[in-house]
Amino acid sequence: MQKAGAGGRRASDCGLAPHRPRCITKFAQYVGSFPVDDLDTQESVWLVQQQLWALKDCPRRRAVILKFSL
Repeated sequence: MQKAGAGGRRASDCGLAPHRPRCITKFAQYVGSFPVDDLDTQESVWLVQQQLWALKDCPRRRAVILKFSL
């Protein structure tokens, strides 16, 4: 057992910050993909909104795990 030092902190509390994960994991449902042509920004936004609306109730869902490396 370690004694508390100045300010009530233990010696083991001093030093490096806790280790942060280098990878973030998210669980999602994959429903498909679609191309977005080289349109102007406003048209691209509209196209993506329409495609996402059409895929909203898609029965072909597949559980996936997304991993983002930091």
